[in-house]
Amino acid sequence: MSVEVKRASLEEIPNLRLPEFHEVDCLETDLDMEVFVVPTISSARIQCPFCGCSETISHGKEERFFRDWNIYEKRVGVTVNGRRYKCKNPECGKTFALNFECIDSGGKLSNRLRDTIQKEALNNTFTSVAERYGLGATTVATAFESYTDILQLRPEIKAPRVLGLDECHLQKQMRPVYVDLENAVILEMGRSVKKDDVIRDLSKFKDLDKVEVVTTDMCAGYKSAIEEMLPQAIHVVDKFHVVKLFLESVESARKIICDNIRKDIEEITNPDIRQKKWDRFVELNIDSYMFKMNPENMADWRLNKLVEICDTYPNLKYLVALRDMFFKIYQCKDKDSAWSAYCEWKHFVPKIGDDFADMRRLALRTFKTWGKEIFNYFDVEGRKTNATTERLNGAIKSMQNMGRGYSYEVLRAKMLFGSATSKAPLYQRPSRLLSQEDKEAFNDTRYLLYCPDIHDADDLQNNKPFEVNPADGGGVIEIPGYYYGKEEGPHPLSGYDLIMFNEMHMHDEVKSDIPMVEPEPKVRNPELELVQNGGATIDGIIKYYQEHGECI
Repeated sequence: MSVEVKRASLEEIPNLRLPEFHEVDCLETDLDMEVFVVPTISSARIQCPFCGCSETISHGKEERFFRDWNIYEKRVGVTVNGRRYKCKNPECGKTFALNFECIDSGGKLSNRLRDTIQKEALNNTFTSVAERYGLGATTVATAFESYTDILQLRPEIKAPRVLGLDECHLQKQMRPVYVDLENAVILEMGRSVKKDDVIRDLSKFKDLDKVEVVTTDMCAGYKSAIEEMLPQAIHVVDKFHVVKLFLESVESARKIICDNIRKDIEEITNPDIRQKKWDRFVELNIDSYMFKMNPENMADWRLNKLVEICDTYPNLKYLVALRDMFFKIYQCKDKDSAWSAYCEWKHFVPKIGDDFADMRRLALRTFKTWGKEIFNYFDVEGRKTNATTERLNGAIKSMQNMGRGYSYEVLRAKMLFGSATSKAPLYQRPSRLLSQEDKEAFNDTRYLLYCPDIHDADDLQNNKPFEVNPADGGGVIEIPGYYYGKEEGPHPLSGYDLIMFNEMHMHDEVKSDIPMVEPEPKVRNPELELVQNGGATIDGIIKYYQEHGECI
């Protein structure tokens, strides 16, 4: 498939805004553009980079190519038609080429394209960025790796009031994630959940004494590190992880109870009774979902089905009762009532039997080890959980799946710096960012560059109406006759507005029936004077136009 190549005219050659080069030619296709440039540096200013001698001679031609920003949605390459030079110093005599500040040290990209790629790669995959600029994914990855080294040199992290700590499985290892729960921001990603590594991560935070609450899961490394580094903070074990362990014990008990029911049915010798029992067991379809849900959140049909199951199988009814008793713990309003609800639940957990072994382990061992941290949940205002941390962990895993091969350093840089540095702000008018003094100076001179000889500067600055000869712009306007504004009534155009309106009509034909403006004032149509001076109503303007046929 042939590709059409076009050569731009002299007026169409784009301005790259690179002070070190002057654009001389341009070739372009539907997707790409190649701009040919020559260096702007004078030969008298060239010095040998080896000895510093300023006496050099030309030593042949050299052509260099590098990639630059996209222009007009086209991918841009720049070809530098330069020269090599030779030092005239007899003790040196080396040849060299010019080094340009706008080109990256690798020589393949401009510095501004490299910076753009690095920032866009924070929130996008390397492949998508490479496709946008017509580069290889390896080139983008290499540029981003050098960026991660710069990002490592950030200042100390300010410790939040409420710190969330959870781990995420990355690169076949559990990595701790530190989150500001109140602002939903990832603060740091550690290398491992071991005590020493967590302590090293926490030591990077500034003002650790201001941390009031820390929410974690039941990881021993977290507990030891928090006791050492954050003794003043209230350590809260996330409600989600406690409930998750309990629901896992409920599912384990349900499976064992159902297996026992099947064995009891198989041991029935009477085939009719055995088949009847089996049909009833299949009809009830005892699934795990109804044992995990809170009865308040169940649909009526599911709740009725659960009642039938409990009436048929007493062991499952006892399991449902234990589940409801456990859910009451987190429904309590204070720590004392929650402790009482826990003791009541623990009292009814069977002391023997394989079916309730996991639940028994949770009631006796887990609550004994983590009881203080679990019940601290009721002491903290607002009942803090690690839900935000879990959500951000999901975002980390999504980014990992998008990249398929990101290293830990790349993932860390994307999650820590992506949203802060890569998210473009809304458009801001530069004129509103000027200081008052600069704004006044700009307003006084901004329009004079376009028409310095046509009108008096004072008239422009004071917004004073003036007459325009239609021959100047090729239009049919004799004096300010274009009206705008609805709230404050019609106003004649003046100053810059009139100049712009005149330029819009500069290619219009001059009507022969409209007289040219003479320097001396003359008697005019009173109705036209009223229209042009802004005293006529809208109906009057329309009426005049219909009667005289003149453009107003």
